[in-house]
Amino acid sequence: MGVKVHKRGSATINTIFFIIISIFFYHIILSLGRGVTAFNLFSFKNYLFDNKLLVALAIASNVLVYYAARFSKIVFALFLALAVFNNLIVYFESFDKVVLVFCFIYVLSAIYFFALWQQELEIVVYWPGYAKQDIGQKSSYTIYATISQINDESKSAECHLTNWGECECFLRYKNERDFSSIKGNIILTIDFVNHKFKEYGQITTSYDGGVGIRFIDDGKSFERGTNRWRDFFTIISHRGYNPRSVRV
Repeated sequence: MGVKVHKRGSATINTIFFIIISIFFYHIILSLGRGVTAFNLFSFKNYLFDNKLLVALAIASNVLVYYAARFSKIVFALFLALAVFNNLIVYFESFDKVVLVFCFIYVLSAIYFFALWQQELEIVVYWPGYAKQDIGQKSSYTIYATISQINDESKSAECHLTNWGECECFLRYKNERDFSSIKGNIILTIDFVNHKFKEYGQITTSYDGGVGIRFIDDGKSFERGTNRWRDFFTIISHRGYNPRSVRV
């Protein structure tokens, strides 16, 4: 089983919403092309029945996007391709300029949302950087860290970084018994080259004894002079520290 998603971001919600809107959008385009009202429940039921493949792809896309499946973008692309094709068919049958304008808007929207979802799937929280069958250390360095509950720092766990980016990271617990003890918003602390780095984050995904964290900006600040994640990321990037395997 792959990465489990605990907190879905705006890209996920917006993509799901766009897929649902696409179904209604095509119904409106069909109604415009035929010169009939789109606000008819009976005709909408017939529309759903007549477009079973499109509806099936929409449902499959939404489910896969919701769970952030790695192949969700393939199904999503198939759905968008069919939706665009159907909309263009309506235009070529009617040669209605209003339909053409709506089709143009939909094509641009489809490109935007596909790029948005593709970019979302590339972020670190979906790529742990290790596999369940991994044994032993796979690089010459290990960056240790500690995470603690944001409202109860007595709840803490030792871990190490397995993957990281500018705004996210993935951590693997030293003791897997700590896996379920810390949830939601956390504080990440890293001791590196005699300096301490801290950042607020949110546990958004999990995988086999590890968690994916998105860093958040909720207006809170640490004591003056505290180094943040962006400082740490800049240092390790300049020193050539790279994740072991970003595509595991």
